[in-house]
Amino acid sequence: RTAFEKLTDFDYRGNTYYTIKNLSLYECQGWCREEPDCQAAAFSFVLNPLIPVQETLCQLQNETSSNNPSAAPQRSVNMYYMTKLQLRSENICLRPWAFERVPNKMIRGLDNALIYTSTKEACLAACLNELLYTRTSGRENWIL
Repeated sequence: RTAFEKLTDFDYRGNTYYTIKNLSLYECQGWCREEPDCQAAAFSFVLNPLIPVQETLCQLQNETSSNNPSAAPQRSVNMYYMTKLQLRSENICLRPWAFERVPNKMIRGLDNALIYTSTKEACLAACLNELLYTRTSGRENWIL
């Protein structure tokens, strides 16, 4: 199934093959989801101070360096960068993105399982498929 990984205020180098102005973030992502050649969408936005209208630019990319683990994203202002993912999971929510990447940051203390995989996509799918077991107030809960 198709999902997206989002970066905020970062951009990756890529080959833009289609540019659309004045779409919403959800429309931009929808175009990328439906386009077989789209690997990523760069969505930039600027609020025009003279009129209360947000100007947006959606760039669909058919090549992106975001899939290269050694590629570093560049800082960018007012930008969402969404990498398209193909995951083997039925647990993808109906949210605009399934994962948000924050470069050089780590969430500590929430690593409940160690799963070995061969690809990033397999790791992300395993994360979505993992059942979390918690015990709260003497009751047992399974959390997806």
